[in-house]
Amino acid sequence: MELNVSGFTVKDELDFVNVPLLLKIAPAKSFNLVVGPQIGFLVSAKQDVNGTKGDIEGVKSVNTSFSFGADFNITDEIEIYGRYNIGLVNLNENNFSSSEIKINTLQFGLGISL
Repeated sequence: MELNVSGFTVKDELDFVNVPLLLKIAPAKSFNLVVGPQIGFLVSAKQDVNGTKGDIEGVKSVNTSFSFGADFNITDEIEIYGRYNIGLVNLNENNFSSSEIKINTLQFGLGISL
């Protein structure tokens, strides 16, 4: 996220390892709907203010989101998918700040079965 305020450029970068637990519903042979929770574990929280870099304090280390999307099987071994994740947790641990930090993501991918 990048923000420009009063001549300052602030860029925040939060890196998570996400683990989805998705229910797959197959209404057709090559088409699937997926839905379920996803938990994310904070790996890194960095901030850049006008070129000065440092760690961000006050970010929760675990994120929870709700995920839904669809898969399309091109062949028995190859699929493409799209998912949307809605952040459910305010990641801001600083109670003195009224800012709410929630992460929503749009994902596209290619899956290969071995």
